[in-house]
Amino acid sequence: QTERDKDRVLAGLEGASATSGQTFDRRKIEATLAGLTSRVFLMRNVHEDQATVFHTRWAMSYLRGPLTLDQIATLERSRPTPASPVARPAPIGDGLESTAPVPPAGVRHLHLARRGEGGQTVYRPALLAEARIHFIRSRQKVDSWHEVTLLAPLPDEGNDID
Repeated sequence: QTERDKDRVLAGLEGASATSGQTFDRRKIEATLAGLTSRVFLMRNVHEDQATVFHTRWAMSYLRGPLTLDQIATLERSRPTPASPVARPAPIGDGLESTAPVPPAGVRHLHLARRGEGGQTVYRPALLAEARIHFIRSRQKVDSWHEVTLLAPLPDEGNDID
């Protein structure tokens, strides 16, 4: 491995140790990495105090090299065509629609009635997200639950959403 590769591995191990609140002896790990021979690996489990060196008879990588331009073109041709847009009801008057928009199948939707100018109901697209978040850090004795609700307005056209 190159020095750059070793530095990246050491930086990753150091970051993982800092995150888990464990001490990191860079010189010791660097010496261990330098002494590794063929088919010998260093494993750092955040749930254990020490890194483990282990041997294996087989080490295979199923990763292949970069794609050629021809392979990229083949992949692009096999990409499924995007779904056709859902037909929208004909607008009435000043860009307002007579019915609520119909979301795609499988999307749970709610409509909050709001009266606009002239007493018309106005529908604005928005995304509602609710989450229950659990933070745990046993070494610092943190065990906390938080409930979060967000309402994010969406563009009227809906075409800008990925």
